[in-house]
Amino acid sequence: MAEYQTTRQKDSEYLDDWANRSVDRAYRAFPDLPEARLEQLAITRLCQGCNDKDAGQVPITGITNIFRY
Repeated sequence: MAEYQTTRQKDSEYLDDWANRSVDRAYRAFPDLPEARLEQLAITRLCQGCNDKDAGQVPITGITNIFRY
């Protein structure tokens, strides 16, 4: 789980590759969670570990707004 929480996009890594890696790490860190929850965790890690902080904030803001209603 520590590897999942600290993983970040590599400097030379394409966003698609980073997205795939974040999903893979979520599945390995939390194998017993339902798929919907794993997807939420992967999206959060994807955004938090994204090199482009502006791009990473858009989905987090959208996800946060969904839970406010």
